[in-house]
Amino acid sequence: MHREALLRWLDDRLQRVEREFTIHAGGKTTCQLHKSAETTDRLKYDEGQLVALHNIRRALQQIEAWHPDTAQTLVEDERARWDRMLNTYRAAARPAPAWLAYSQGGLDALEALLSVLGDGRRDDS
Repeated sequence: MHREALLRWLDDRLQRVEREFTIHAGGKTTCQLHKSAETTDRLKYDEGQLVALHNIRRALQQIEAWHPDTAQTLVEDERARWDRMLNTYRAAARPAPAWLAYSQGGLDALEALLSVLGDGRRDDS
């Protein structure tokens, strides 16, 4: 997949998740939700997606010599990190649902990106 197409996909996905986060937050700011203990697992899931996508977008932008394989490896490494985080939370004596949701959100976002990258590789060949 070409760099511009990948960054465009990320921007579109980020906008969609930001809209979903706003809807799930009921128009309240994150600070308001935390102060009133209204953070839901759905919000944490959305937050995980946002963090993972923002982090990977930033990392992809820093690649000087762009190559689809480099992007693929970068996303696979980040996906593995989120998977380890999720498994750590799952293994806890008392898993916290919010952190499970957060980790799952990030993992799902990166898996969707890997799927798109895989499709893009077929298109580039």
